Amino acid sequence: MPVVVLLALFVGVPLVEILVFVEAGAWIGGLATVGATLATAAAGAILFRRQGTAALARARESLRRGEAPLAEALNGAGLVAAAACLFVPGFVTDAFGFLLFVPPLRMFLAALAARPLLARGAAFRVGGFAGGPPGGDVIDGEYENITPDTGADRDGDGGGTNGGPPPPRPPRTRSGT
Repeated sequence: MPVVVLLALFVGVPLVEILVFVEAGAWIGGLATVGATLATAAAGAILFRRQGTAALARARESLRRGEAPLAEALNGAGLVAAAACLFVPGFVTDAFGFLLFVPPLRMFLAALAARPLLARGAAFRVGGFAGGPPGGDVIDGEYENITPDTGADRDGDGGGTNGGPPPPRPPRTRSGT
């Protein structure tokens, strides 16, 4: 992540939240502002529990059918982000958190977040848990290494042959006694 984005997140968001808190406190009063903050955290916990258990049930069902629950994992990550936004005190993060509890918007944002992973070459395979590979045949066979033995130690066991025991060492002799 660029430094500017991190700076905006860790400095800019709290500053905006403080400004909104001051304005809300001046408009509805300090006690009502604290109460509203606690109410949004409680609402986030309730929404997270309901939607989270439903997402977990869908993921279990996908696994039972032998499918990879990629959509459910992205959905769950969006739910965790939504709950985190609602637990952080502030009305701006609460608004973003409540938006993340809207399933179509959450899945759209999760797909946007997953796009860079896919562009960098991260491979996600859907299916294939129930048996072999999802789109191909398994070819079973045997092989034999026909590489000529040059005496070089290619397998790293200290021997000069490819996979056999090391050659015998010459006997030790004492000199100068």
